[in-house]
Amino acid sequence: MAIKFASILAALGMGSTTEAVTEAHLEAADAKIAQLEADKVAADLKVEQAAAALKTAEEEKNKVAGELKTASDKVATLEEWKKNQAQVDGRGEDESNQLDTQPEASEPWEKMAASAIASTKKRLGEK
Repeated sequence: MAIKFASILAALGMGSTTEAVTEAHLEAADAKIAQLEADKVAADLKVEQAAAALKTAEEEKNKVAGELKTASDKVATLEEWKKNQAQVDGRGEDESNQLDTQPEASEPWEKMAASAIASTKKRLGEK
């Protein structure tokens, strides 16, 4: 024998007054269940999208890591070649553009030019 909720309420004397409330609660619960199921579907979709984005990011990371490795290998190869060339030729780096290593001006025109540059810098407030 199956006992129904309505018969329990009737036995307690609440049958007629609470049936509408109980029905409303059941409908609200059904609506909440439907909402939760919709939320679950939306969450599952987000999980799938995130997994796809993660996979794409991993593939891109691996691609860039490969490119970095290739570039590093090229740099190492060129450095090794440069070192070997210096040993074979007996020459070093070209430092002709290093102005700090050049001797001070010794010609009269160089001294005049350096003086003119220094006075111009002084007027402009440069060091």
